[in-house]
Amino acid sequence: MKHIQEEVLELKPLLKQLNDQQLKLMTKPLAQQGYTLLHTLAILLGENPFI
Repeated sequence: MKHIQEEVLELKPLLKQLNDQQLKLMTKPLAQQGYTLLHTLAILLGENPFI
């Protein structure tokens, strides 16, 4: 779990740099499970869900 937390914290600054259109393009091809994971990570990071 600690390893996942470290990786998520590394991704956070990169995800914050993306605009809404880029986020939509990034998440569009994801399977439902992948989208759910991203949504959950956003909530855990204290952010609003991406889409």
